[in-house]
Amino acid sequence: MEKFTKAKKTETQEIKQEIKDIAYKGNNIQVRTQGDCEFVLDRDVVIILPYMKTEGYILLRSEILPPYQWRYKTTNKFLTSISGGIEPGETVDAAIRRELYEESGIVLNQFYQLSVEGPFFQTKSSASVYYTCLLELNFNDYKQVMPPGDGSQAEKLARTIKLSLGDVDEIICNDMMTKYMLTKLKMEYNIK
Repeated sequence: MEKFTKAKKTETQEIKQEIKDIAYKGNNIQVRTQGDCEFVLDRDVVIILPYMKTEGYILLRSEILPPYQWRYKTTNKFLTSISGGIEPGETVDAAIRRELYEESGIVLNQFYQLSVEGPFFQTKSSASVYYTCLLELNFNDYKQVMPPGDGSQAEKLARTIKLSLGDVDEIICNDMMTKYMLTKLKMEYNIK
């Protein structure tokens, strides 16, 4: 066992040394190289689907996203889960609570226990990961205030929308994580 442990540490150290090469560094992402491979390094992300159980609706975001518009040459908004990057030094739970507040105005009760899944790699070409959280919220689990946003222009153009559980099958998802979260909701709560 000792030989295996030593070999494992050495392999990890070699990989870390090789990944030091930065091919590109922007404001939000980096492209790094390891050998002849390139991969994207971005902030890790929380993906949240609030299910207001008592009221019978879920919350999603309607956003304007440049990659979506570039790909499809449309000005339509992108329908997605509440999500956002984890800030340096921030815990996953703190990021979930912050993003909920910024994007939907939901302030969770301090005793509310989050159930988080992940980390899940975003793609094979990215070192960043997702953490998912399906939130079942009852009347006394939260209060709702005016969402402050994060101050960005994109956030000012986006909005959080309520969708009835009866409309879940009619939702056209624009990304795999939202599709995953809606499928999980339907399976966990036997929604047809």
